[in-house]
Amino acid sequence: MNIFSGIVVFTMVWWAVFFCMLPIGMRQPDQRVAGEMPGAPEKPDLKRKVVWTTIASVVIWIGIYFLIRVDLFSFRR
Repeated sequence: MNIFSGIVVFTMVWWAVFFCMLPIGMRQPDQRVAGEMPGAPEKPDLKRKVVWTTIASVVIWIGIYFLIRVDLFSFRR
């Protein structure tokens, strides 16, 4: 895997994990505010989710890298 392929795979993994992390810990507010969307979360806490997404994506990317490196998973066959 060259550097460009590694970056593309990491970006795809990162976004997939990020979209899986978004609904974790979401709660609807107890009191509605006028003009606010009814489905808007109370506290989205996106910084924490971005950090955990990056950590999980690095672990998954390392796994994918080693699967490709040991030729267990290849697109060349």
